[in-house]
Amino acid sequence: MILSFSFVRTCVVRHPNVPQCLLKISQQKFIKGKEIDAFWKQVLAAGSDGVSCVRSMLQAETTDHFFQFDAASFLYQANHSPETLLLVRDSIAQADFQESDPANYLSLAVALAQQGVDIGRLAARFLRFPNAVIRVPEQGLELDSDTAALFLYGSMKPSVAASALIPELQAPESFVRAGAAHLLAEQLTEESFRALSRWDGLPKVEEEYRRNDITAVMKYQQPNEADFAHPKFSREQVRQTIAAGKSC
Repeated sequence: MILSFSFVRTCVVRHPNVPQCLLKISQQKFIKGKEIDAFWKQVLAAGSDGVSCVRSMLQAETTDHFFQFDAASFLYQANHSPETLLLVRDSIAQADFQESDPANYLSLAVALAQQGVDIGRLAARFLRFPNAVIRVPEQGLELDSDTAALFLYGSMKPSVAASALIPELQAPESFVRAGAAHLLAEQLTEESFRALSRWDGLPKVEEEYRRNDITAVMKYQQPNEADFAHPKFSREQVRQTIAAGKSC
C-alpha cells in the first residue's frame, strides 16, 4: 500500500511548530512501507502539534480509506476528546476489510462504544461484509462477520441497537436484511419482536439456520408462573435426560 501525503504540507503551514522531521516527510510525494511507521512515530513525537496535524488531515481526507483508518487509529490513541472520538468514528466508517484488518476495526469500534459513541454505522459494516474473517491471535479466536456484528450491536443499549437494525430490514441487499433480522431476533426485546412480526421477508431468507432461529424466537411464549409449581420434569429427570444425550 502506498499513501499520498502531499496534503501534509498544508497541515505544516497551519501548525508551524511541527518539527523539521515531519516537514521533511511532508515534502515527499509518497510514503510507503516502513516509512509509514516512521511517519507516525514522528507525528507522535511532535506532541499536540502532531495530533492537530493528523486531525486536520483526517478532516480533509475523503477517498483514501486506508489512510483514514490508519490515522484514526493513531488519533484515538493520542486523544479522547468528544470531538476526536466522533472524527475517529466517521473516519473508519468507510473501511474496506480487504485493505484494513477487520480485527483492528472491531477492536476500535468496541473501544468507541465503551466511550459512549454511537457506533451504529460501524456495526452495519459487518452486515455488508458477510464473508469477513476476523482473526484475534491474542485470544486464539477466528470470528465470522455475524459474531463480530453481534459484539458491536450487543455493546449498544437494546433500544439503540433495535433502532439501528430495524431500517436494515429494508436494505437493498438480501444478505443485509437477513443478517439484520437475525440480530433483531437475538435482541429479544418488545421492539424487535414488533418489527419482525411486521416484516414479510422471513420466507426469503436463504440461510436455513437464520430462518430456524428467527422462527423459534417468534414462537416464544413467556412461561406461566402458575406452571412453576408443577414442573413437567423433576430436576433428577432433567439431569438423567441430559446425561443420556436426549431431549426433554
